[in-house]
Amino acid sequence: SQPPSANKSALIIIIIIISIIIIRSSLLPILSLPFMAALVSSASLRVATWNVLLPNSVDGWWTFKNYCPATPPSARTWESRQSLMSKKIREANPDVLALQEAGEKSYETDFSFLDDKYAYVVGDKGRMRCMTFYAKDRFSITSNTCKDRCLVTSLLDSSTDKTLWVVNVHLLTGQTNNGRRLRQVHECLRAVAKSKEPKDAVLVLGDFNTELSRESSLVKLLSDGAVAKGYVENGDAVTNKGKAQSLGRFGMVYDGSGKGEETLVAPQLVPRFWSVEGGLTPGLEAACGAVFNCYEEGGKWKEENLVEFLHDINLRDDRGSEMRFLRARMADNGELVEADVRDMYTEEVRGGKFWGVAHDLHVIGKKFDLQFPHAVLPDWYAGESRAPDGDDAEVFKAKFDHIFYLEAGLRVKEKKDMAGDDGQPMPNEAEPSDHKLLEVVFEFNG
Repeated sequence: SQPPSANKSALIIIIIIISIIIIRSSLLPILSLPFMAALVSSASLRVATWNVLLPNSVDGWWTFKNYCPATPPSARTWESRQSLMSKKIREANPDVLALQEAGEKSYETDFSFLDDKYAYVVGDKGRMRCMTFYAKDRFSITSNTCKDRCLVTSLLDSSTDKTLWVVNVHLLTGQTNNGRRLRQVHECLRAVAKSKEPKDAVLVLGDFNTELSRESSLVKLLSDGAVAKGYVENGDAVTNKGKAQSLGRFGMVYDGSGKGEETLVAPQLVPRFWSVEGGLTPGLEAACGAVFNCYEEGGKWKEENLVEFLHDINLRDDRGSEMRFLRARMADNGELVEADVRDMYTEEVRGGKFWGVAHDLHVIGKKFDLQFPHAVLPDWYAGESRAPDGDDAEVFKAKFDHIFYLEAGLRVKEKKDMAGDDGQPMPNEAEPSDHKLLEVVFEFNG
């Protein structure tokens, strides 16, 4: 037989083996993939930004005009749009979500489907406002400031103990407003710089309402840190004294290097409506005359003619910029002539409402069986069909939405590949806005 010491050693070994098995079994749930993924993702930051196109729940009645004729009316309701938004946002599952064009009168209920996970801050001015949502089990708000069409918010991240600054922007539109857009962003960066600590992370994201290139003043401010005195953009000086920011270099997530990074897709209507010399094209001028003739009596429009026209294009006669313009002219002259209709649509086009003009021409042409000259509307649009696939001459594509990040605080881990989208004008049955949802996953530095 073995000596007692050998039996004792064997017993100890058996106890050790059993203990290892027990400990290993108890650790399996902890070492499981979901748990480890949660540990890894806790240091990651999922971010999304979306111009949602003003909700038509209470306000935004005209949103139905943004859709091409092939989209059925049922898809244009707020109930349908809200359902699509909820699905897309929940699939993206962002920790921080920046929205633009939230409705002044209805934002509390329009996005109530996010209340279970998110808290939010909202702009305090304007019909269309910025809203910044943040996961309430991860972040606590430490400051919030409303600027010119922008929100500047600081959040404390409980998972990293870091502060994240979120600058949510909906910059002014228009080719001649580069200087105003530069001032809007510069003012936000100054607000951040007043309180930012060295290790804080910073995001500047949203709808910039303009295409950006390496030579854009906004890119120079964010990436290079300064815009020179008298810098000229699109023929205009955007700053007399120069602009600078002290936060550091910002990277640009969607910089144009990837395929299909356009964030806004719409019918290509500009060359059909506006001439390179300035003013309406001959086709649209002729269409304005045809529209006038559909309602005229004795070469004039009286009250009943105007009311019929407004009902046809706006479904009511007491709303819309068309109504305000033409009623002002009628108040002055007691009647309307063809030039008034032409002048009204000139103002609509100058205001960027190409989609509204196209809608009006289509419904009037359909009602009166008109064939507008000069192909003022695309054949596919007038025929209520899809835009030709891959035909850039028929579809306008632009990258107006952007995500910038302070490189000292964040690095890009993953960004959404948008190349798989079908390229059809938006909104449509699958897209509830004329802008795409942008998504990116960051990791904190240090």
